[in-house]
Amino acid sequence: MLHRIDIYTAEEESLSFLAQSGDTHYATFSSDKATFFPATSATVSTVSVSDGLLNVTALASQEGFGTSGYYVPANTGVLVASASSSADYYTLEGETLDALEDNMLKPASEAMTDGYTYYKLAYDNYDLKTGLGFYWGTANGGTFSCKDGTAYLAVPNGGGSVKGFVLDEVSDGDAIENLTPDHSPRREEIYNVAGQRISTPSHGFYIKDGRKFVGK
Repeated sequence: MLHRIDIYTAEEESLSFLAQSGDTHYATFSSDKATFFPATSATVSTVSVSDGLLNVTALASQEGFGTSGYYVPANTGVLVASASSSADYYTLEGETLDALEDNMLKPASEAMTDGYTYYKLAYDNYDLKTGLGFYWGTANGGTFSCKDGTAYLAVPNGGGSVKGFVLDEVSDGDAIENLTPDHSPRREEIYNVAGQRISTPSHGFYIKDGRKFVGK
């Protein structure tokens, strides 16, 4: 459905959240068009890494579409959080917005290149759906396939030696706080080929101690 609101021609869309920590739902997001998320629907944040720590910063709320919310430039990765399992947003036709500062999230459409360590939003334990955070998408933080409409975290080499960063439960609706690097040893833990930790392997290929094996 197209809307003409203020100076924008916009189409209403809906984002579904596949990840959850506590009472908060999360998703990485990107679009080839500028977008607007109403603050009543979700909180939108940039993500970066400095001194081995993950920094998640909510965008400044602005007025638009008869309510306050968050503008996201086209071809920009962001982290979206909501109390609901889905959030409405608007795509803005033909609009150019200023780039977001201090943001290491990249859109899925941007190719991964050498010189970076790459992370994706995932669970530390996929079976139990615990430890949601940003983790290496493949061994040693190499490149991986990223689903259209999502985003990945690209940390310049030298700043991404940590295997994962855990997103603790959000303390309020305006910011995502209490993020800790995951330094714990995982030599006895098992991962699927997507880099997700599992407790019991079934049929297929898995990785343990950096080596691939076949589950039976």
